[in-house]
Amino acid sequence: MAVKRIATSQPSASAIDTLNTREREILELIAEGMTNRQIGETLALAESLAVFSSPSVLIAVGTRHSTGRRPRRNWSVGARVAGAAEGPVTIIPHPLVGDGNSIVVGVDDPEESASLFAAEEAARTGATLRPVRAWEGPPLWPGRTEHDPAYLESLAEMYRNLVTDAMESILMRYPNLMVNPVVERGIPADVLLEAPKGAWTLVVGNRGFHGLKRFFLGSVSQTVVLQAAVPTVVVNASSAR
Repeated sequence: MAVKRIATSQPSASAIDTLNTREREILELIAEGMTNRQIGETLALAESLAVFSSPSVLIAVGTRHSTGRRPRRNWSVGARVAGAAEGPVTIIPHPLVGDGNSIVVGVDDPEESASLFAAEEAARTGATLRPVRAWEGPPLWPGRTEHDPAYLESLAEMYRNLVTDAMESILMRYPNLMVNPVVERGIPADVLLEAPKGAWTLVVGNRGFHGLKRFFLGSVSQTVVLQAAVPTVVVNASSAR
């Protein structure tokens, strides 16, 4: 009823401002179609676990693996915890299908917390680090049906250099680390979901939203967390190693 009233009455900003943070969070979850029980369980469990989080504590949350292009649900306790936690959170799907000796990490230009976490784990376990960078070509000009191959190759080279630069400081810390970078054109979430085949862990970053969005991951991390078939670690951007 609340969602319907907001959708039809176009309330003023002052009316929305009268809601406190918890009321706004609950309203957003109602808009997602969650039941009262799901809302209560999600918020209570997520907040209870997030209280114990810190940059030096790894929280593990189990979840059922969801397959398909779009998950059947767009939320999970693990995703909520990862969105609110101050430290790394591992979401462990059931059943597990990951079986390999490499750690995949999504590489983002301004963010290295996830890469540092993945490198530390790879060095500790002797696994190969697979930094993955996905990129998408710019929109086509009107009347064009495809990009110039030389232009696309120049973009690919630029992203390969970005990954190389991102790994430079990491290799200074872990000179014996085995690194197998992957730069692929495609939708970031799709590339990251495909990359962990043959790996046993996937690591992604979270920029650390606050306030109203503190229980929500970015769109790429959210999709990956809900669909990944291997243990997935979400590392908060503000986490200090």
